[in-house]
This record gives sequence, C-alpha cells and structure tokens, in this order.
Amino acid sequence: MTYFYLDRFQQAEFFAEKVNELPLAPNNLLVKKRANEALSLVAGKRGQFDKAYQYQVVANALSLQILNEQKVKENAYQMARFDSVEKNRENTSLIQDHELLMQQKDLFMKEKSSSIMFSTLLVGVSVGLLLLLISAWMQRNQFMKQAQCDGLTGIFNRRTGQELAENEFIEAQTAREPFCVLLMDLDLFKNINDQFGHATGDWALKKFTAVIAALLRPNDIFTRMGGEEFAIFMPKIDKLSAMEFAERIRIEVSQINTRYSGHEFTITVSGGVSYANKDDLSLDPLIQRADLALYRAKHNGRNCVVCYDNSFAPHTPSDPA
Repeated sequence: MTYFYLDRFQQAEFFAEKVNELPLAPNNLLVKKRANEALSLVAGKRGQFDKAYQYQVVANALSLQILNEQKVKENAYQMARFDSVEKNRENTSLIQDHELLMQQKDLFMKEKSSSIMFSTLLVGVSVGLLLLLISAWMQRNQFMKQAQCDGLTGIFNRRTGQELAENEFIEAQTAREPFCVLLMDLDLFKNINDQFGHATGDWALKKFTAVIAALLRPNDIFTRMGGEEFAIFMPKIDKLSAMEFAERIRIEVSQINTRYSGHEFTITVSGGVSYANKDDLSLDPLIQRADLALYRAKHNGRNCVVCYDNSFAPHTPSDPA
C-alpha cells in the first residue's frame, strides 16, 4: 500500500502478487485480503476495471472467510467457557461433599484437635499453591529469557534484537529522529579458538559483551548477530555521536586484560556505522550499509571504525575475517 500511494504501481503489484502466492492458511487470510485490495486499487488506476472488480470480489470472499474463522473461534471459546462452568459446578459439589464429611468427622474429635488439623491443612494447601505459582512464574520467565537471549553472552539474539530495533526504527522515522546502527566483528577470532581452545574463545566473547554492556545507553539494543559478529541499534543518536561511541568501544575492547582467561592475547574489534535517511523503509538497508562499512574497516587493517558513505562498493566472499 505504501508503494501504491507513492505511485509505484509496478512494485505494489509485484509484492501483492508475492503475498497471493502464500498458501490459503488462516494466518494468511488477512494479508491476502489486503494484497487483493491493493491489486484492485492498482488495476483501477490503470483503468482495468474488470480486473479491479475481480480482485475486490476475492478480497470480499477472504473477508467472509476471516469472519467465519472468527465465528469458529468464538464458538470454541463459548464451548470452553461452558465446560469451565460445568467443571466449577462439579468442583463446588465435591467441595461441599468434602465439607460434609469433615463435619461428620469433627463430631468424633475434640474441638481443639479439629481446629489445629483444619488450620494445618489450610496452611499446607496455601503454601503448596504458592510454591506452585512461584515455580510456574519462574519457569515462564526462564523460558522467555531463553527464547529472547543468546545462550552464551546473555544479550539479545538476532531475531529478538532486530524485532525490537525495527519497532524503534519505525518510531524514529515517524518522528524524524536520527537512528544509527553499529556492526562489530572481533578481529581474527578464529585464531583465538585455534590457538587457545573454544573455552577461551567463549571467555573472550562474554568479556567483550560485558565491557560493551557497561557503556550502553538505556535505549540501545545490543544484539549478537551470530558467531563473533555483534550489533548495537542506537535510536536518537546522530552519526557523529555514533562514531564517537564506536571509537570508545574500540578503545575499551583493546584494553581488555586477557590474563584472567589463562592465556595472554589481544582482543580487537572492527566496526561499521550507518545512519538512517528519509528513504529507508526498514532496518535492512541500514544493516547492509553498516556491513559494507565493517568490510571497509577490515580492509583498512582491522581494529578501526568506518562510517558508511556513498562511495562504498559491495564486497565479495573473499572478505577478511
């Protein structure tokens, strides 16, 4: 729809057709409906009113199918709710029967003993339920953290980091605020693994992330992109400040004392900085430009930071590590 309102009808039609190729699954109905509406608008602009009408018919049919899916879900919900009411009624009946039995038993026991037993039972049930709730809450938080964070370093993994950064990027573009991306790659990291073992390599990665985490602003998004490559997505910061921050990181990393790993070696990092412009529609172009700048930093001798400019050319598979 964005391409349509920019009068770029061919691109709008291309991506709408791509969406139409998706299988007719429930989770694809809404996007396929919107794609057919876009195709109808494009056909109308081109004067192809028959095709516009056909696309609109398909969109309306998908709308009806979406409504049917919603009705099915609502019916299922009502059935589940009815079952829940019945189960609650049965539980209430069981509780009442249990209370009646307890009253009959209390007739054969002393008042003090029955009071102590009832109090003990109540406390035990309460404590048990509390422990179950605490355990479930802790497991839920643990699973969420495992799904969102990198297992070795504890920072965001690529999927979570880019999703959060994409939201920040959209807000920044809407508010016309600056947004920068810093891609970093540990220089010759494979040599550390080969010479000292993967345990030392893991120590270097964790130490590297700990040093950077102490320098981040609250709204920076620190992400492990994979292997020894990391990214920092920086909302509300201009390219000059981003370069200064990247240079500060480079210096701090080069000063890491590696003796605590059991070996003595040097850790250096190369970085590429890119910044958003008004034509960027997503985060992908910024990451690509930052990657080009990182490639230039590697070719400049490593252990340096480069900011992207329009003179850069795409790199080849023979990039240095």
